Amino acid sequence: MDYEAIVVIVERGKANGVIKKVSEAGAIGATIAYGRGSGEQTFSFFRSLKVESSKEIILIISPCDTLDALYEIVVDAAKVREQGKGIAFTVPIGRLTGIRSMEGDADAAAAGAVGQVRRDPMAMLPFCGYNMGDYWAHWIEMGKVLGDKAPKIFNVNWFRTNEQGKFIWPGFGDNMRVLDWIIERAEDNADAVETPIGYEPKPEDINIDGLEDSGITLDVVKDLLNVDKALWKEDAANVKEFYAKFGDRLPQKMKDQLAALEERLQ
Repeated sequence: MDYEAIVVIVERGKANGVIKKVSEAGAIGATIAYGRGSGEQTFSFFRSLKVESSKEIILIISPCDTLDALYEIVVDAAKVREQGKGIAFTVPIGRLTGIRSMEGDADAAAAGAVGQVRRDPMAMLPFCGYNMGDYWAHWIEMGKVLGDKAPKIFNVNWFRTNEQGKFIWPGFGDNMRVLDWIIERAEDNADAVETPIGYEPKPEDINIDGLEDSGITLDVVKDLLNVDKALWKEDAANVKEFYAKFGDRLPQKMKDQLAALEERLQ
């Protein structure tokens, strides 16, 4: 499969809006870089093109057969047809390594339909240079080497919604309330409740002072921390299907962990 790069240069702060549009269109990842300069506050990015330090540079890799449609979405989202809004251009790619996933290779499954769960944190799968099963095996081995010096890992979902489809947790700076508990827990200063999916905070241990206007009460926090076993069983089934893509390269440790999760959800 042949690829081209779409390069977009926009004013600082505009890139996220462009990324959102291309993600909705099915693009599997993009990289944002920032112009940094000295002297005249410019630097050379591509041949003689000069980029001011107040600009954001977006790099998107696209298969040639979907390039035209994606490029039009990028141009419209970035508003680069308007004077002074920025520029967009494409660059042919001669050699490309680490993006086999887009060709259906079992090394990674990055491409997915909009609205479906994509098991691709930070959209990094296209940039992984070898089989993800081997990556996972290396990470597990790293954990053994680090022992008690390994960092503690916490999983947070900021995006739970209510029946009206609105985000329940206010987010932004109020996320520090949860991070405060995480720090206390990491330092063994906070208790936790054991659930089928792991250890969670006690609802009363999350500081919600001042959140009354946002509708956050202790009962709301309890609901946010509730483990819906039916949903988790469905997710576990999807994970098992995803794991099957990696065949015998999937570490046994991950199979065991998934089986243990399924058992706890019974």
